[in-house]
Amino acid sequence: NGINPNDFEYSEEKDDFVLYMGMLAWYKGIVHALETVEKTGDTLILAGPIYDMDYHQREIEPRINANPNVKHIGPVGGQKRTDLLKHAKCLLLPTVCNEPFGLIMVEAMISGTPILALSNGAVPEVLQGFPQLICNTPEEMAEKLKRQDFPDPKEMRSYALANFTRDKMAKDYVKIYRELARR
Repeated sequence: NGINPNDFEYSEEKDDFVLYMGMLAWYKGIVHALETVEKTGDTLILAGPIYDMDYHQREIEPRINANPNVKHIGPVGGQKRTDLLKHAKCLLLPTVCNEPFGLIMVEAMISGTPILALSNGAVPEVLQGFPQLICNTPEEMAEKLKRQDFPDPKEMRSYALANFTRDKMAKDYVKIYRELARR
């Protein structure tokens, strides 16, 4: 997958919050995001729609209500989304499913924001340049968030620009098509 880098803003200036952006669903590991900040004491902004209202009311809402450092702001888009991505000190991606890509990781990196992600699906491939951001357990995610030993924002942006733009994606497709046409 490729993105248009011009759709995102880069910032080295980070605010004191952790971001979870995506569907608030069990398979996205929302409980792990909550557990992580419960262990670290960080402020967490949850930006995304609720997937299953029964699950949310039973498992998620009580934890949000019990932790004054957690705020659910609902789905976001436009400049609000851009601002959250570029100013978060870290994005959590605690997905428990084998997602085929995880575009949010690239969007965060292009914005200069580190990601801590569970090693599922395409996470190891997308974060190949930053293996220190890959976590095997939610406990490891909390430990890495406490340490905040994150890569330089410029390095993450450069990595995303070199590997995940739509121009790069288009060139790679053309290369594959040419190779197939020669067969």
